[in-house]
Formats: sequence, C-alpha cells, structure tokens
Amino acid sequence: MVVALTLVVVALTLVVVVPILVVALTLVVALTLVVALTLVVVVPILVVALTLVVALTLVVVVPIPVAVRSIQEMACCPFRREWSRLTLTFRPTLAKR
Repeated sequence: MVVALTLVVVALTLVVVVPILVVALTLVVALTLVVALTLVVVVPILVVALTLVVALTLVVVVPIPVAVRSIQEMACCPFRREWSRLTLTFRPTLAKR
C-alpha cells in the first residue's frame, strides 16, 4: 500500500509539477533574453539617435537665426558699419532705411 501511494505521488509529481516548472523556467529565460536584447540592441540605438538629433539641432537649427539675421543686415545696409566708422553724419540717413 505504501509503495502504491509512493508511486502515485511520484507520478503526479512528474505529470503536474515538472511541466509547471519547465514552463516557468522557459518564461524566465525568455524574459531574461528579451531584457538583455533590449539593453544590448535598443538602448544603444536610442542613445545614438538622440545624440544625432541633438548634434544636428546644435549644428543646423541653432545657427539658422544668426545666419538669417546676418543676411538681413547685409541685404538691408551692407556698408552701415563702414560708413559709421568714417563719419557720424551718415548714421542718421542709414538708420532711417
């Protein structure tokens, strides 16, 4: 009787507990791989992308207003500084434009 009961317990363990443990371990390994791949692949890509965005912003977008202002000043009055260095009498005339 004890031997039969032991066999039933062992059989139930093999049929019920072992598959649950296998599924649980598989899930743990899968989640670990997903987290590892995320850290190894996705995070560096995001870091590089953000670095490129910041660099392009600093190199391209930020200087545009300065360049536009310089071009506008040159188009408006290219010789304003030179005339005002020569004499003060030209400054009011050029400022009216």
